[in-house]
Amino acid sequence: MRRLLILYPAVLVLLLPVPDTWVNFWFWSTLLAAVAGLISLGLLLRTPGRRGRT
Repeated sequence: MRRLLILYPAVLVLLLPVPDTWVNFWFWSTLLAAVAGLISLGLLLRTPGRRGRT
């Protein structure tokens, strides 16, 4: 998670100055990010929580 928090802003800085003609790239990038988020959320909800521990 720490690595992701460090790398995400760096990737944003690298990708911000792309030309407007990269519409397909941004569309697929957004779509893949949404799917990855849904999969991640689904995996988090499937794992057993700490309900039994006190």
